[in-house]
Amino acid sequence: MKQCTYCGKEYPDELESCPVDAKPLQHIGEPPLAEVPATAVVTPAADSGIWERLTLRQLGVVVVRLQAVWMFFSAMVDLTYLPRYFERAGNFAPFFSTLTPAARLELFLHIIRLALHVAGAVLLICYAEKILLWLVREAPKPAVTEKA
Repeated sequence: MKQCTYCGKEYPDELESCPVDAKPLQHIGEPPLAEVPATAVVTPAADSGIWERLTLRQLGVVVVRLQAVWMFFSAMVDLTYLPRYFERAGNFAPFFSTLTPAARLELFLHIIRLALHVAGAVLLICYAEKILLWLVREAPKPAVTEKA
């Protein structure tokens, strides 16, 4: 005879799982099956102490580079506004001749903003450590004079 490991009901030896709750059956008198928790999470030892190993300077570099990612995102948002200028042009007219002077200025400013965001993001990524050192440099200490 076999017994369900969950509900405890007894069944014949031919069955492998309980027909009621689909749990495994074991022979009566055998030691219980060891269960492995399904929620066990294994983390690598190298990743477990990242916050203990991270210095303030490294955290600052990460924050500066996150700002660069934000600038790339902002450039992508600006890029989505450009197609509306090209839709006005049509197939037969030269592109710039169909735009009003205000639309030309607006297009020019969008392109400049896009270029500045991309250039700023590239500079932030390349020079993150130097920018951080410039931002957190210590102020010179005032000279102490002795009074007589």
